[in-house]
Amino acid sequence: FMAGTAAVYLLRQQQEQACLAFEQLLQAGVASGEFRAALPIHLHAQMVTAMIEGLMVRWHLHPGTIPWQQVAEETVRGLGASRE
Repeated sequence: FMAGTAAVYLLRQQQEQACLAFEQLLQAGVASGEFRAALPIHLHAQMVTAMIEGLMVRWHLHPGTIPWQQVAEETVRGLGASRE
């Protein structure tokens, strides 16, 4: 039981660290004008983290089916600042 509790704690800690790292990246993108100014940083960091976790599960179930480069490009494009 204790080993399971420790594993859950470590997983949560890793997820929080990943989310914080994405928050920092998103904040830098907003500051540079690459991402839209009104971007809800924390929400999008959570969404990106969850999306990557879900895609990793799918990739493990169906290897080679996730076009990672395209996923990254489309994600960044969706966060982008309007160029109008």
